[in-house]
Amino acid sequence: MIRSIFFDYDLSKFLNADYDAHYGSCISYQKVEQEDIHSTVGGFPKSYHEDNTRIQQIWWTSNDVDYKEIGNILGMEVVTISAILQPPGNVVTLHRDTFFKIKKLYPHDNRKKVRANIYLEDWQVGHFINYQDENKDWQTSTHWKAGEGYMWDSDHLHLSANAGLTPKYTYRYLVFIMTRIVYEGASKVLFFINAQPWLKELSNKHDLEFIAYNKVEKITSNDIFYLGFSEYANSHDFIKKYPDNRFIIGGGEAFDPFFSSLYCNDQRFFFLFADKQHGYINAKNITFAETFWWTQYFLIADTYRWPIDTSLPNHKHFLMQARSIKNKPWRKEVFDKMLDILPMGYYSRGDIQKSLPRLSSSNEYNDISENETDFDKLMYIDPMWYNTSYCSVVLETFYDETSKGFTTEKTYKPIYMNHPFMIISNPGTLKKLSQWGFVTFDNIFRESYDNMVSIKEKVKIIKSNIKNINREKRYDTETLARLKHNNRHFCNQEIIRDNITREIIYPLKEWAND
Repeated sequence: MIRSIFFDYDLSKFLNADYDAHYGSCISYQKVEQEDIHSTVGGFPKSYHEDNTRIQQIWWTSNDVDYKEIGNILGMEVVTISAILQPPGNVVTLHRDTFFKIKKLYPHDNRKKVRANIYLEDWQVGHFINYQDENKDWQTSTHWKAGEGYMWDSDHLHLSANAGLTPKYTYRYLVFIMTRIVYEGASKVLFFINAQPWLKELSNKHDLEFIAYNKVEKITSNDIFYLGFSEYANSHDFIKKYPDNRFIIGGGEAFDPFFSSLYCNDQRFFFLFADKQHGYINAKNITFAETFWWTQYFLIADTYRWPIDTSLPNHKHFLMQARSIKNKPWRKEVFDKMLDILPMGYYSRGDIQKSLPRLSSSNEYNDISENETDFDKLMYIDPMWYNTSYCSVVLETFYDETSKGFTTEKTYKPIYMNHPFMIISNPGTLKKLSQWGFVTFDNIFRESYDNMVSIKEKVKIIKSNIKNINREKRYDTETLARLKHNNRHFCNQEIIRDNITREIIYPLKEWAND
C-alpha cells in the first residue's frame, strides 16, 4: 500500500535539532539484504560508497516526543520516530523498507507495518524522491510543502537524493497501521461498537479501531467515517466537510430500492449490504454480509439477556409481529388469510396500531407504530410473549419470488428465545438456515411451505400447522433438543468471530488499504 499524507504538527523541534551527532550510511546492509534489487543490473554499483550515501539521523524516544499524541493525530500506533538530514551530494540508494527495528522490538506482532516520510520544510531545488506507486509505475516527488509526505509498506521500492546545495530534511515514523473508523449516530447499527472485550480484541487483532466522533481530538485524512444508510442519505454537508476522507456506508438490504438507490461506485465509499442480492455483485467497494443480522441480534440479545422459560403454560398457539404493512402488501394478504385464527395468537399490526400485550412489568417498548424508526424499540422483545406461546410465525422483511433465503432479527428473535418457528419469506429461507447450521422444526410442522411461491399456499399450510398444535402440551424431547441446539449455535462466539472476519473485516481492510 502507498498513500499520500499530511502531518499537521509543529515540526520546528525536528528541523532545529543538532544532526552533527550522527553520521552513517545504509549501504552496508542494503548490499547484503537486498541483493535481488542489485542483481538486475549486475550487482551493487561500485561508485556508491559511504561518502556519497551519508545520512545524519536522530532517533526520538517516547520521552522526547509524545508518541500517543502523534498517534492520535495520525490515527495509528507509532513505534519509532526519527528525523534525517541528507547532506548535498548524497543518495539513499534504491531499496525497500524491511522494518528490521520494529520486527526486532515486536517479533510476534503480525499487524501491518508501514513507514511514513514527512518533509520537514518546503521543497528546494535538487531534492527529490523516486518511488513506485500502487501499479509499480515510477513517480517523482518534488515541489512539496512542509508536513506533506508518503506512507508505504515493504512492497514499494524507493530512493532519495539530494542533488541540490542545501540539506534535505525528512521526518520518519514507523507504525503499526490502524484503520481508525469514526462513528457518530450509527453506533447501534455497526455491531463492532460494543463494550464486550472479545469484540475489541477482534478489532484490534485486525488493526481496526472504532472511536466515537465526539471522542476524536483531531480528524485526520486517514480517518474513515461510518454512516448508516439513512445517515448517508442525509449527510451531504457532513461528507462535503471531509473531502479527503473515506466513508463506510453500512447495514442496508441490497434489494430494497431505498438502499440500492444510494449505491455509487466512488471508491471513497465502501458499502456494507446485508445480503447477496445486489446487482453490483462485482463492485470492489461492496461487501455482502449474509450473517449481518445474526451477528447484530446476538449482540443485542447478549446485552438484554431476556429470561427464557419453556415450562410455562401456553396461553396462545402462536406469536406474530408485524410493524410495516402499508409498504408490504403481501403482509396484508397474510393477515387477511389468517383472520379466522388471529384470536389464537399474540399479534401486532402497525398500520392499525394493534400492539402486542404488555405481559412483563419491565416491558418498555410495547407500542410500535407503522412508521417507528427507534432502533431500541424495533429490537426489543417482551420475553413473556415467547414464554407463554407455542411458536412464532415470522413475517420477514421481504417476500420476493426470485430471491433466496433472507433473514433478519425477526428470525433470530425466536431462535434466541427457544421458540419453534415458521417463516413467511422468500422461498428457501429454511434451507438457508439449515446451511448455516440451524435446525428447523419438521418434527412438529409441515415445512413444504418453504419452497412455495404463492402466499396463499404458504399460509394454508401454516394455518394447518397452527390448528394442529396441542396448546395443553409443552415441547417433546426432540423439540427441546432442537431449541437448545439453535440457541447454542446462535450464541456460538467462535462462529460469530468467523462470520465477522470473513464477511466484514477482510473486505473492509482490502478496501481501506487499497
